[in-house]
Amino acid sequence: MTTADDRDRDSRASHQSKTTSRHRSNSITSIRGIAMSFASSEYGTIGSFDAGVNVRDVLIRRSTAESRAEGLRHFRTDASQHTIYNSRRIGVVLLLLGIFNAAFFVLLQIRRGLHTECTFNVPDKPSAANGQWTYTVTHSDCVGDVTRFASAPKVYVYYSIHNYPHHGSAVYKLHSKEQLEGKDVEKEDLKKCFPYNAVLVDGKERLVYPCGPHLWYVYNDTFKFTMMDTSASPVAIELDESQELLGYRQEYTMVRNPPTQEISRSYKNTYYWLLPETKTIKTDDSPVYKISRPRGAYLDIKTPQQLQALQNLMTSPKSGIGIENAHVVQWMTPPPFKTFKKLYGSLVGPIALPLYVTGNIAYDTEKYGGSKTLSLVVPSWPYGRLISAQNVLGVLAALCLALSFVLLVSKPGDPGRCANLL
Repeated sequence: MTTADDRDRDSRASHQSKTTSRHRSNSITSIRGIAMSFASSEYGTIGSFDAGVNVRDVLIRRSTAESRAEGLRHFRTDASQHTIYNSRRIGVVLLLLGIFNAAFFVLLQIRRGLHTECTFNVPDKPSAANGQWTYTVTHSDCVGDVTRFASAPKVYVYYSIHNYPHHGSAVYKLHSKEQLEGKDVEKEDLKKCFPYNAVLVDGKERLVYPCGPHLWYVYNDTFKFTMMDTSASPVAIELDESQELLGYRQEYTMVRNPPTQEISRSYKNTYYWLLPETKTIKTDDSPVYKISRPRGAYLDIKTPQQLQALQNLMTSPKSGIGIENAHVVQWMTPPPFKTFKKLYGSLVGPIALPLYVTGNIAYDTEKYGGSKTLSLVVPSWPYGRLISAQNVLGVLAALCLALSFVLLVSKPGDPGRCANLL
C-alpha cells in the first residue's frame, strides 16, 4: 500500500505542476498581448504589430461585454494618440522646412534688388548690307545700379532663345555619342538623329557630322563690343570666349573631333559641316551611300553665310574648333524649357555706358516663331551665371507651411475639426 500511495501522490503532484505551468503561460501571453495592444507608452519601442489579431485575442479573454468595450475604447484612444504624435512630428518638420525656404526666398529677393542687368532684342536679319547689325546700349535697357559697370572686373554676356522647338531632342540626347567621341560611325548608328542624319551633296547622300536637331541649330550669332574713351575714340572691349569659361561644369566638355586620318578616309560620305575644310590628302576607300529617301525629305545643306558664321564662332584663339568649340559645348547642355539662357562670354571690365554692339547675324528664330535677346550682367551672388531658383523656393515654402498648418491643427478621430476635412 505504501508504494501504491506514493506512486499516486507523485502522479497528482506532476499533474498539478503541469496545470500550474499552463496557467502561468496563458497569463504571461495575456499580459503580453494587453501590453502590446493597450500600453501607449510601448508604441514607440515595440514597433508595428498585427492590431486586428492582438485586439481580438485580448478582448475574447475578457469576461463581460462591458470590459471588452472598455478595452476596445482604450485601444482606440491610444492608437489615436499615436497618430497625433506622428502627425505633429511631420508637421514640425514641414514647418521648419517652410521657414527655411521662406527665409532663403526673402534673401534672394533682397539680393535681387542689387542685381544689374541690361537686356535688348537681337533681330533675325542684319540691318546693314554687309550682314552686320549695330546697337547702342543705354541706361534705358538696364535695371539696377548701372554705376556698378564702372567698378566690375568683368561683365557676363548671355544670349536667350525664346520658343525654341528642339529642347526635347537635347534632353533626350537625340545625337550620336560615338560621333561626339570622334569615333568612326556607320549609317545604321545614326538612326537616333533621323531625319537630321543625312543630306544630299551633288546628288549623293552624305552622313551629317555631327547629327541631331539640337546640334544642327547651334547658335551662331557673333558679337563685338566697343565703348568710347575719354577722348571720344572707340575702344574695343576684350571678350573672353575661352573653353575654361564656357565649358566650366558643362556636360559635354569631353567631346572630341574625329582624327584627321578619319576625315580623310570618310570625306566622300560624310558632311563635316561644323569643321573647316580639311587640307589633308583624301583617299577613295570610303563607301558611297545610295539615296534612301525622297529628295525632299533630306536636310538642306548649310548656306555659305551659315558656314561663315560658324567659322566666326571659332576665331577666338582659346575657344577651340569643331565640336570642341566652347560655344558648341555650352550649347550642348540640354535646355529643359522652350525659353532658356546661355553664357556667351565675359567682357573684361570696367566698362561704361553707352556701349556699342556690332553683331554678325545668322541665327534665324523667325522660322519657328521665336525670338532672341542679349544680356549684359554684372556678376553678383547668386545671380550672374544661372537663372535663379527663387520661384521654386517660394512655391516650396508655401506648400510646406500650408501642409504643416493642416497637420499641426488637425486631430485624428475628431470629426468636429475643420482641418480634418482637408
